[in-house]
Amino acid sequence: MLLRLLNWNLLLRTTFNQTRYLFLVPSLTRQVDMGMTYDELSVFGRLRKVYKCGPFSMFEKLIHEWSDQLTPVEIATKVKRFFYFYSVNRHKMTTLTPAYHAEAYSPEDNRYDLRQFLYNASWSWQFKKIDELAQELSKNGK
Repeated sequence: MLLRLLNWNLLLRTTFNQTRYLFLVPSLTRQVDMGMTYDELSVFGRLRKVYKCGPFSMFEKLIHEWSDQLTPVEIATKVKRFFYFYSVNRHKMTTLTPAYHAEAYSPEDNRYDLRQFLYNASWSWQFKKIDELAQELSKNGK
């Protein structure tokens, strides 16, 4: 019994330390892991939610906004990465309570959110079109 209690105590302590560590990881490290900054995530979120952009239309809009800072291929990579992680994690949003709001651009609750919550994470057609346009723009020097 004592051995079982000691093992349980060790398990709890280890779990607590690991959980606490996650909150201590610097914000910059999380941004590097995601491959995008929180400002970029905010732009992606607004384009997706407010302007109802899918992968290709988001890429087209960002080409005009970010072309002075990033190449078309870099913008394509960021958009594809965002939509991959969005589609992989979208189903988790169905467990949120209706009153939870993470951003200022989310004025309604999730009660009437009729969007699908299971996506094919490959987005094969959209990502192919993004790659084609990015290559064309890179060749043209835009």
